[in-house]
Amino acid sequence: MNIHAASDDEIKGAISRITGKDAKLVNYYFATFKVLASLAKFDGTPTSKKEKEKQEKPPEQQGGGNSDEDKRKVKSDFHYNIQIHLPATTDISVYNAIFKSLKDNLII
Repeated sequence: MNIHAASDDEIKGAISRITGKDAKLVNYYFATFKVLASLAKFDGTPTSKKEKEKQEKPPEQQGGGNSDEDKRKVKSDFHYNIQIHLPATTDISVYNAIFKSLKDNLII
């Protein structure tokens, strides 16, 4: 789904489902999203002449790609940190069930 093209109610609903936050915080997140989306270009074209020139060059001519700055420019990743608070138990089957479920349901 192209969330930037969705209606305001759909966007707020998605934010609410994902974050589980109350309406006040959802509205803050929504306002931030709308401002950022208004600045973004979603058509895939470069935003500046410099970026266009950089995209046309082979990776080895783009500054080596070894610096942290070059890596951030080339690739943008989203990361999820999951914390699992395990129950206090001596029954190993509880832990086995939890980790089996994680293995079966997480895409890694």
